[in-house]
Amino acid sequence: MPSGGSIDTESGTISLIDQKNALIVVTVPGHEDLSFDAKDHRDVLNSINVGDKLTTSYLEPHVTGLTPAEGAALTRLNRTVKVTQYSLGADQSRFHGLRVFSGVTEVTGIDRKLNLLTVEDKSGTAHSVRVSRPDLVAVMQSLKRHSRVRIVYESETTVTISR
Repeated sequence: MPSGGSIDTESGTISLIDQKNALIVVTVPGHEDLSFDAKDHRDVLNSINVGDKLTTSYLEPHVTGLTPAEGAALTRLNRTVKVTQYSLGADQSRFHGLRVFSGVTEVTGIDRKLNLLTVEDKSGTAHSVRVSRPDLVAVMQSLKRHSRVRIVYESETTVTISR
């Protein structure tokens, strides 16, 4: 996975811990709630509490799948977030997650110099993502504005809970 500096940071509060389904829900004022799947790292569920304050940092998203989808109906981008790593410290605990977005979108912009693709999903929300894999750059270069594409992109996230 590509690494780099944080491109976005948000502060929020843990609003729900679902032990049975291994889910953590984070409320971020002014944004959609974030839901983290902790099935592979259940230990994180026992070290956090509803009401804990946290900071979430996101890395720049990168495209992992891009195929033409002419004639396909637009969809909202489906988002899943899975906890991939967890560490507990004296002052803070931290977990890493992988956000995966997927769906059928319409191309609204292509910056061929920066390899930046802008797509719009069924909700009308624009998403701009960098395409870096050579095979996917070739697909992006062949697209035209208003093309329909099936896209998958990922973004790493780090959640820090201060004690």
